[in-house]
Amino acid sequence: MYKGIKDAINDIINDSEYTKEAYIYGFKVILLNFITILSALLISQVYLNHIWAGLFFLVFFIPLRTLIGGYHCKNAYTCIISFSIIFFITILLIHKINIYFMLDYMCIFFLAYILIIIFKQSLNKKCRVISLLYLMIVIFIWNQLLPNFQILIFSATFINLVLFSIKELSIKLHN
Repeated sequence: MYKGIKDAINDIINDSEYTKEAYIYGFKVILLNFITILSALLISQVYLNHIWAGLFFLVFFIPLRTLIGGYHCKNAYTCIISFSIIFFITILLIHKINIYFMLDYMCIFFLAYILIIIFKQSLNKKCRVISLLYLMIVIFIWNQLLPNFQILIFSATFINLVLFSIKELSIKLHN
């Protein structure tokens, strides 16, 4: 079976316009993303006893992170470790924060976030439009969610905004 898979992959690589290095890079990216997602799901299962919380967080975190970018670690291993630590701290804070007290602040945060996305010139029009659609979806489903899931959406958005701000700040400091 392994030989068959190896031969199939070799045929694809040899018949392709892309180099072998491009395929190796793509495979590494897929594997590292899989490890990152798996770590979040394991953390949510171990500490919340609820794998769906991690999945829910990732559904809102990944598209926004992909879209607006933000700070990136120097290598993939640091990225996996950093994300796991940030996610773990987020999970711990969810248990410690009085969620109902935070709901008003979350609404204010989302409004501020909308303004930042609309007026941020470094984002192209497509990113701004999709970010606004993201926030409209969040606003639409907000009242149908349990407070624990509201805090997960807030956390995913907040972490993205912090990473985006760190990147913007580092660009300004280097110029």
